Parts: sequence; structure tokens; C-alpha cells
Amino acid sequence: MNNIKKRIVILGKNGFIAKNLIKFLIKKKINHLAFSKESINLYKKNSIKKLQKFIKPNDQIIFLSTYLPKIKNEIMFKKNILILKNAVKALKETQFSQLLYVSSDAVYDENVKKISENTIKKPSSFYGKMHLKRENTLKLHFKDKLCILRPTMIFGKDDDRVGYGPDKFLKQITTIEKQCV
Repeated sequence: MNNIKKRIVILGKNGFIAKNLIKFLIKKKINHLAFSKESINLYKKNSIKKLQKFIKPNDQIIFLSTYLPKIKNEIMFKKNILILKNAVKALKETQFSQLLYVSSDAVYDENVKKISENTIKKPSSFYGKMHLKRENTLKLHFKDKLCILRPTMIFGKDDDRVGYGPDKFLKQITTIEKQCV
């Protein structure tokens, strides 16, 4: 029987999803470790060895590390693929139990009305293409340990991105009210 304690390792701890996940893990007293670019900067090659020092065989890794500027262009794509490459290099040389990658429904054609696991992936944006490239690369290296989530429209209290959904709607209303006064 394996006596090594299970732990969740979060790559990318400063985003909206990660912050809420960390709050949940603390509340439930679940053993976890979370990294930001300030502690392990996956843009840099030295992040590979740094990350390898922390990963243990029973770790469940949640890959959230993403560069998301307001304008999602080729620069965003390239920076996110660099983050991916360094993470893959680090994880290929370590043992861990599972890898959860939080992707996006942007990997599908934006005109598709109903999505299932059989829907053809045909992204039209750099953001969608980036996530599909990351998914395919992770499948290539970690297929047996990989779980991919493709959420759509994540928003909520303390979401500072206000890119869509109720948060954007509320910001627009507030802006209009200020202009009318």
C-alpha cells in the first residue's frame, strides 16, 4: 500500500479559477501547493528544474498557467506554448498521478450550436488554437494521466477580467450610468 499523501499541485495560482479553487481546498483542508509566475516562471527555462523539485508521485496536477492579455493574438499564442513546453519538459521527467488541464470551448468552431465529445475541434481564434495545441501536446505526452476540461463562460464574484457574462454587463451598466449623470 502506498503511504505517500495525495496532494494537489496548481500551476498558475493567480487567476480567477485558481483563487476560487484554492479557497475551496483550504476550506476542505485538502493538501495542496500552488505556484504563480513569481515562484516558478514557466516562461523561463530554469522553471523546469524548479518544478521538478516539487512534484511527487501521488501529486494531482492542475494546469491553469496561462498568459491572457486583453488582445489574444499571435504573441499570446507563442507565450502560452512556451509555458506549455517548459511544463511538459518538467513533468516528463517526474512521476505524478494525474494531470488536469483546464482548456476552453474555444477549441470548437464558434458557429457550432451543440457541442459533444464528438464535435470536430476547429478553433477560429488564437485563443482557441492555443488551447487545442496545448491539449494535443499534453495528450501526446500524458494521455493515460490526462483529463481535459473545456468550460464555457466562467464568471463570478471577484472576477476581475469582466470579459463577458454578467460581470461585463454590470460594468457596462455602471459606465452608462456614470455617463448619463
